[in-house]
Amino acid sequence: MKTATTPRDILEQARRDGVEVLPGSAPGTVKLRGDAQAVKRWAAILTPHKPELVALLAEAANDPAPTTAQPSASGRTCRQCAHLTKASTCSRPVEAGLSERFGIRWPSPDHAERCAAFEARDRQAPAAPTGWDRFWPPASEEECRAMAATIERGLAMGLTNDEAELAADAAHLAAREGDNRRPCLVCAHLRAGASSRWWCAAERQPLADVFVVRPHRCPQRLPVERVGGQQ
Repeated sequence: MKTATTPRDILEQARRDGVEVLPGSAPGTVKLRGDAQAVKRWAAILTPHKPELVALLAEAANDPAPTTAQPSASGRTCRQCAHLTKASTCSRPVEAGLSERFGIRWPSPDHAERCAAFEARDRQAPAAPTGWDRFWPPASEEECRAMAATIERGLAMGLTNDEAELAADAAHLAAREGDNRRPCLVCAHLRAGASSRWWCAAERQPLADVFVVRPHRCPQRLPVERVGGQQ
């Protein structure tokens, strides 16, 4: 890589390496966005030039924006490309010439003009689910309410936030997969014990912590929602 000699050269080389240099939230600072390894490498390179970079970024921020947007030579932008992700990164960085190996890369606004991997997005076709969405759809409003109610009950009964979330996640996963096992936290028979931390009102005996947050089968289970909330 050619050694940069001016702040503008440094910013351009960082951008080509997939690292975006932005003004920091505190005066006199900058922040980097991009692949973790590239950010770490560029942080060391940028540190000696921080004052010049801060001044250059401030100058760029104060430049008046053009009143009329200039169309690109090809008339295409990355937002029109099927490879642009929801996070505005490129899903084909190697083919697009953004990186020598796969990594998280934010293309520059004009990169689509010269991109060999550009593929126009079909605006008529609905976006197909990708990644985990294809196999594990996001929780519905009803599922979110159920998980929130489980967490709220757990906190009210003395669980830590992590314990309550663990139980809610476990119950949600079991319901999604058609599993009839549930943690005791979603059972109306659960009580905060006097001689022990937990007590089962149906079995009239203490409960181990693991049963409260981990799914298991129990013939006495009575879902909280069937009795209108915590008993």
